[in-house]
Amino acid sequence: MFDYSGFSEKKLLKLCDDSSVVINPSDWQCHWTAGIYSIGKCLRDYAGFPDKLPLNICTEHGPGHRMYDHIDKHEINNTTYSFLVSTSKTMNLYKTKSAKKVYHCVYPVIAYRRKYNIEQTKTARGTIVFPAHSLPEVDTVFDLDDFCRQLKALPAEFQPICVCLHQHDVNKGQHKEFIKRGFPVYTAGNSKDKNYIDRFYSILQNFKYSMSNSFGSYVYFSVEMGIPFSIIGTGVDFTNVRDSYTHLQDWGGDFWKNYHVYCEIFHNKPRTLITPEQKEFVEAGVGLTSSMTPRKMNFILWRAYRSYLLFDYGLWRIFKDIGHNIKDKLYMFFAKKMNNK
Repeated sequence: MFDYSGFSEKKLLKLCDDSSVVINPSDWQCHWTAGIYSIGKCLRDYAGFPDKLPLNICTEHGPGHRMYDHIDKHEINNTTYSFLVSTSKTMNLYKTKSAKKVYHCVYPVIAYRRKYNIEQTKTARGTIVFPAHSLPEVDTVFDLDDFCRQLKALPAEFQPICVCLHQHDVNKGQHKEFIKRGFPVYTAGNSKDKNYIDRFYSILQNFKYSMSNSFGSYVYFSVEMGIPFSIIGTGVDFTNVRDSYTHLQDWGGDFWKNYHVYCEIFHNKPRTLITPEQKEFVEAGVGLTSSMTPRKMNFILWRAYRSYLLFDYGLWRIFKDIGHNIKDKLYMFFAKKMNNK
């Protein structure tokens, strides 16, 4: 029974710690995007692809419409067979930047939820809040006291209010600030853990509404499940805390333009219903308009695996064997030289 009392600090920290992570090494073998946020687990389940074989693909690490009108460097500069995207716009954009195969498909996590009928519980109540999350190199900047006052002032229909924090914010100690202000805190834990998405949905499904002061993957996961989502607060900014980290500069002006457009779709008074516009926006963003099928995806993953065997693993073995032969010949050459002295 879900008790809406939040996790203890000990549990929050343990779930976010790297030492307790359960991973499938094969998910991480070719590209990190197949391992994070349970994507590899969900993709294998969707396509019926073996757990022990590497996923030689790159994926978007979150669902939805892009904040920026470009492709990230890591999505192009890799050796994987193909790129999986959840919107046709991103697919068309990628084709202008790379000759690599790109496929439009339902976001794997959404396919996983639908297959296993993970639904909002009949006893769901209150609101789960997803504050804008930071990165190790980037801090979020917003008026925490004002944000908390707005949450506490919400009508009884939206109570109780609980907070769900990203692992980076737990690791930075932000859970203490919300607990100090009277909010129960949850987390889905370390994003590298293959069971991340199960923990995320086990929290989300117990709430009647969801909210944030920003725009993120939780928008898509909430609305796609049928949970009304609202953006409240006075806005969020981000600050670079490491000079060597350039991602903020990479975002560019188009990021903020699209960010505000997307926020406007959900930024209003706290909502108790999902509007047709929001539903259409989310369904297009998570790939529900795609013609991809599990059978087609299975075929793609097997082709990607064969490509891995031929061009990655195969060539590596060839060069390794060549290296051993050269090393053996050099050893014999110098051994004979020494014996002749």
